[in-house]
Amino acid sequence: FSPNGEILATCSSDTTVKLWSVSEHTELATLTSHTREVNSVAFSPDGLSLATCSSDTTVKLWSVSEQIELATLTGHTGWVTSVSFSPDGQLLATSSDDRTVRLWSIAQQTELAVLIGHKDRVSSVSFSPDGRLLATSSDDRTVRLWSVAQQTELGKLTGHKSAINAVSFSPDGTFLATGGDDKTVRLWSVSQQSELTVLTRHEDRVLSVSFS
Repeated sequence: FSPNGEILATCSSDTTVKLWSVSEHTELATLTSHTREVNSVAFSPDGLSLATCSSDTTVKLWSVSEQIELATLTGHTGWVTSVSFSPDGQLLATSSDDRTVRLWSIAQQTELAVLIGHKDRVSSVSFSPDGRLLATSSDDRTVRLWSVAQQTELGKLTGHKSAINAVSFSPDGTFLATGGDDKTVRLWSVSQQSELTVLTRHEDRVLSVSFS
């Protein structure tokens, strides 16, 4: 959803992104430029821009009001799996099958850093609410915490028994939630970088997590 709740963005294996009016229940636009399935979409905090990523290895920025492409960000060498804006809207984080996480400047539309450490596909990225930390999840069964300012790894969280598909910060930045192919959801203390509990009621892999 856009920050004001008026627009819904969806992405599809049909290579398109669609914008919808929430109140009118109608399609506003179809954004076409990606050449393979679109894996993730995110609104900027001010709601003016949209970021999308695709298996075509690109990340794209779009104007929501004009419904046009603003930029194509290239650098990843594999499918781009997840995209997220920093809370201040100045940075974009992306994850990829190429085992890297990349930080991008929105204003300059350029790559700022390549974060290397994961040993397999990186599935998801999440900024902390204060924008100081980035959490990433991977098929290598680890979650990693990174300093956004220093662009360095701060810690590695282990516990999942197979690929991790999703990671998310709690609204106050105190906790992380992760979900994995091992059918579990795990809660972590960010400050202690330790596992707090394992939730085990799912009967198949967990694909997404979200805090209220």
